[in-house]
Amino acid sequence: MRAVMTHSFKLIKAEDALLREVARATGLTLSDVLRVGLYRLACAEGLVESAARAMSERVEHLSGCRSVWERIERD
Repeated sequence: MRAVMTHSFKLIKAEDALLREVARATGLTLSDVLRVGLYRLACAEGLVESAARAMSERVEHLSGCRSVWERIERD
């Protein structure tokens, strides 16, 4: 499994509250809310291929994570 990069950024209180409200309303994690917003914005800007490539890599990453957890559960 490859390394995952993380980024830090600051939100003002109103943005943080909105992020948390959207997460509660959708049942998504905070990072997933941001990720979905990123993909939607990319598509709106015509970057559909780039968004599709990023989504594909996300699915690949999650598949790798699932494999690791399944091995752990078997042990």
